[in-house]
Amino acid sequence: MARQKTNSIFTSGQEILRSGIYHPVHKLHVLRAQVPLLRGRVFPGCSKCPIPVHFSLVKAVELESAQSRFRLLMG
Repeated sequence: MARQKTNSIFTSGQEILRSGIYHPVHKLHVLRAQVPLLRGRVFPGCSKCPIPVHFSLVKAVELESAQSRFRLLMG
């Protein structure tokens, strides 16, 4: 898949390739100004109608997993 760019617009149902803070835009309903979304999930739809919601990346966030930071040594 192609890498997402900061100035790109994404739509409900697309896979989220970059964790971060996104600005949702939906002409029919008022939504929160910013939403945190995690890589590997899909951009959410509107809970009130079937019209897609559009998202733009405000700030990318690098997530660090506990698995990559800690090791359990058994002896």
